[in-house]
Amino acid sequence: MSHRNTNSLVCKRWLSLQGLVRSLKLLDWGFLQSGRLTLRFPNLTHVDLLFGSLISTLNSDILLNHKMFYVQIGSHFLADAQAFQAHLLPPKVIDRGLQELANGCPNLRKVALVGATELGLLSLAEECSTLQDLELHKCNDNVLRGIAAYENLQFL
Repeated sequence: MSHRNTNSLVCKRWLSLQGLVRSLKLLDWGFLQSGRLTLRFPNLTHVDLLFGSLISTLNSDILLNHKMFYVQIGSHFLADAQAFQAHLLPPKVIDRGLQELANGCPNLRKVALVGATELGLLSLAEECSTLQDLELHKCNDNVLRGIAAYENLQFL
């Protein structure tokens, strides 16, 4: 997808075609927080935020792969449950990103995310009434009210 990004900066026709993209896998949370994601891709229906929610070590030669996502790790990474938690963005950052996504992409139908709170899920539910598929990771029972706010949710 990087070649399309550079082409869209050169040609307005490519930029308008890029706006037609419906599905996206976010790799950099800063792209969402800056507002560029929703500005560039307003017609998204499927968004995968899993990898973008992880703090990665960019200079690492080690790649940890687990089914649907992967993370680059360094020598400071420990093999216990708390070590993985330290590589997730803080919940407040996740929630602000979800608010930005909800405001800019109201036609979302499927979202995959990790580490959201009730407030983040509520912002998605309020703005994205057509959301049908919600894939949640690293959430606790406190998000149940947020989940209950989705009117058209079919898959959890």
